[in-house]
Amino acid sequence: MIRPLKPDALKWAVCILWLWHVDEGMGHGAYHEVVERLESRIQSGREEAGLRFELACAHQEHGEWVVALVELERVERLAPGAHQTRLIQGMALATGRHWSHALVVLEDFLNATPGHAQALRQRGRVMWKLGRRSEAERDLRVAFEREAKPTGEQVTEISDLLIISGRESEAVGVLQRGRERVGDEPVLLEALLKVAERLERWDEALAATEGLQQAAPRPEPWMVKRAELLGMAGREDEARRSWQALREHLMKLPSLERGTGQMAECLSRAKRALGETVLMPVVASPAAAARRPVETSSSFSFKP
Repeated sequence: MIRPLKPDALKWAVCILWLWHVDEGMGHGAYHEVVERLESRIQSGREEAGLRFELACAHQEHGEWVVALVELERVERLAPGAHQTRLIQGMALATGRHWSHALVVLEDFLNATPGHAQALRQRGRVMWKLGRRSEAERDLRVAFEREAKPTGEQVTEISDLLIISGRESEAVGVLQRGRERVGDEPVLLEALLKVAERLERWDEALAATEGLQQAAPRPEPWMVKRAELLGMAGREDEARRSWQALREHLMKLPSLERGTGQMAECLSRAKRALGETVLMPVVASPAAAARRPVETSSSFSFKP
């Protein structure tokens, strides 16, 4: 049997829902609508502390960290200790680049709430900014494993830290682990492709390219990338077959679709790779532009 949340727990859960999407950002209009609605409810005089807690979350999510801190102070004055304000305070201080103060607050929150995934991730980010990379890596890894629904961005955050630390091979392992838990999110696949190509780990790079090809609205650019990777790997026969498959695919498209923009560039690259002649299109000048010098010259008279 599922027990209903107590009022304080419900307020906290609502705030956490805001913060799950903190990296994506809230639309400007939506932010102001939420703030106006909460402030209107606050005027009623009921549940002011809880509503101000939600308001602080909304301000922090939108990057208004100073206003968020002010609201959190009001919450504590109205209902000391009734709401878990320390995580939001730590995040706000980090947004304001007050790394040392943010670290103290986040550690205080984690002492009271051990293993909290989002707090661990926030502390890891602060550790990174303070140059404490090994501790940052630890927090980010634990946060990822504890997160109920991790995202591709959370995976690439760990891999970026490893790459900066010169541990690219480990970054590939983290990204592969991310694929197991998160799935083939484009941001994760692009990160895997980049590091695998740099390390000349062609199988991983090709697997990432295949995933991107399947996920992309237009597969053709990733078909180009696959053929290029096969060539870089020295697998010339496979590369040629890939170029041929791309050419055949493009030639089946309607001529207007095939002859413009990105598709035209993909076809040109396939033809060049196959040793075929690529003709440059002849573009005629617009009729209006061609007439303009004649019309201009007829509007002046010259004295002998």
